[in-house]
Amino acid sequence: MSNKLWTRAIKEQSQLTPTNSDESLPQPSHGELALVRSMLALASGDFQQATEYSREAVGYLEQGNPFIRSMLALEESMHSILLGDTSKAMEALQETVRIARRTNNLFVLMVVTCQLAAMQMLQGRLSPAFVTLEKARLLAVRSDEKPLALAGTKSFARSQT
Repeated sequence: MSNKLWTRAIKEQSQLTPTNSDESLPQPSHGELALVRSMLALASGDFQQATEYSREAVGYLEQGNPFIRSMLALEESMHSILLGDTSKAMEALQETVRIARRTNNLFVLMVVTCQLAAMQMLQGRLSPAFVTLEKARLLAVRSDEKPLALAGTKSFARSQT
């Protein structure tokens, strides 16, 4: 399902009122929906749309939640990359790596590690870029060397670099 279809489905779901059987289920907030939309846009490669949804999410979400903080840090990093300022992007990516490690958010850690390698490559630092991609590869496999579901994210990012 494409990002636009997912986004439309999320918007439609957010406009529905819960039925009696659904009242016990927690209803997502506008900020949580914006964050999900942002991550879908990010996963589909639409970084501009992801940035817009991220800004919407920041207005609704409290950053005290470690998981949300890691997602917002990823969004800030991607925004820095889009601006084209590689030094600022490197700083933002390195901070996002630290946050993602502390919060144990493997998705964010995988994406940001691959983006960090791409930035290193753009700066002509090929050896560190290779080491960073190797770290991403190790993140994408279990202890028995079988790939995790996020391995496709790393393969896609590696093919882009």
